[in-house]
Amino acid sequence: MSNLLFIGSIVIIFGIIYFLDLIFKSCMLFPYIKFLHDTGLVIKPLTICWETTQLNRPFMRCGSIKPVCLRRWFQVGAFIVSLSVIPALCILFVPVLQFLSYDDSTPILMPIIPGLNLPYSQLLHYSLSLFICVTFHEFGHALAASREKVPIEGFGLAIFGIFPIAYVRMSVEHLRQMNVSQQLRIYAAGIWHNLVLAAVALALVSASPFILKPMYQQGNGVTVIDVKQDSGLGQKGGLMVNDVIIGVDECLIRTENDWKLCINQEYAKLQSGFCVHETFYKKEDISIKKNGTSSNCCPETSRNMCFSFSDPNLDELMCLPARKLAEDAKMCVDNQDCWQELCLIPVLDSDSERFLRIKVSSRKAVFYVGRIEEVFSSVAVSPWVSEYAAVYYVDMYELFIGYIFSFSCGLAILNTIPLFWLDGNYIIECIVNGYLKSFISRFSYRHMLVFALKMAGCVGLLLCTLIALLKFDIYNS
Repeated sequence: MSNLLFIGSIVIIFGIIYFLDLIFKSCMLFPYIKFLHDTGLVIKPLTICWETTQLNRPFMRCGSIKPVCLRRWFQVGAFIVSLSVIPALCILFVPVLQFLSYDDSTPILMPIIPGLNLPYSQLLHYSLSLFICVTFHEFGHALAASREKVPIEGFGLAIFGIFPIAYVRMSVEHLRQMNVSQQLRIYAAGIWHNLVLAAVALALVSASPFILKPMYQQGNGVTVIDVKQDSGLGQKGGLMVNDVIIGVDECLIRTENDWKLCINQEYAKLQSGFCVHETFYKKEDISIKKNGTSSNCCPETSRNMCFSFSDPNLDELMCLPARKLAEDAKMCVDNQDCWQELCLIPVLDSDSERFLRIKVSSRKAVFYVGRIEEVFSSVAVSPWVSEYAAVYYVDMYELFIGYIFSFSCGLAILNTIPLFWLDGNYIIECIVNGYLKSFISRFSYRHMLVFALKMAGCVGLLLCTLIALLKFDIYNS
């Protein structure tokens, strides 16, 4: 699906919903208006909102449970967030310094945009994990406000395009009557909860080998989770989903990193050959042209492959069955690597192609002829191996937990930075007007400092986003 088609589909769907909403309201369709009122739904351009007051009492009850513990909990969060404001602001300018110094390192903050750096196949994980993170963020605000006896006026969810949004409405008048410490505990509660959620997600990912050990293992190869059917490895006799790859040529594979290293080694070195006994190639050779420079030595109807001697003095080409020859043969570079055998090297159309023997657990090896780049682009692997269950589920679990960690960290950093309309906007006001009042007595100076920090945050975020998108565009071009 192209990006234009995806965006167009979203706009059309929301456009139809908004158009019907306007029609039904203008016609005073009572059942529809009553439905919106009873459910709390509100239709806006590209947005569907839902708000309820049914959770107000549960929030207030939660805030009255162990109030002393809750106060300490949110006090710790407010302290950590307050110390993180300036470091978070500095993080924004790290990509700018990297860009100016021609550093190609991956930016610390990278916008995740479907169709650009997020496959559409992961859209469900993206939306669901983001929904959990924003809901947990707002739950932190609601719980802290309830603890400080600030009335909750409503809790809402919204969908803007494909992005889920959550929010809590609380009494602004009561909030303004709170002292600086109370306000800071409320404003920092969402960030604090995101940090805790990120820590839990990190712990789950780190503990995965122990939690999943009875069913899944690591270090015994890599499992194929996807193969492009239009690629060379996706054809008949190629790799299949759930195949466990344990080696490429004579390079053993135990982890996902081994898989990458083995493929890169094949790219860096010359094509290897196979040790073959003289009686084999004399018996199996069906070549129609045994000398000359042409690599096409096999009959057109044959599925055999051309091989040449490693000895440059022998220019004879032989048409031999590749699988039968290479299935269990020892790899070689020249005749010295073989004992009482000769080293035969596959004849390929170009220097960028390779003949690979991919060893698969529990079945015959898979042979591939083509470019190394296609192996990376057409095959997706998982470090998990299982004899009892599909690796797909644990891979999706890790992907989902990984998104929760990334989004929780992203929301925490984004809301800590002094930015207009976000939590950092109010946090920096509390810090400067509350805790720095004794150092900066004049309100106008404090106001200028707050405004300067907010502007620095906005400019830094804009530059960080532009640089990340620019690097992404350069990388893909």
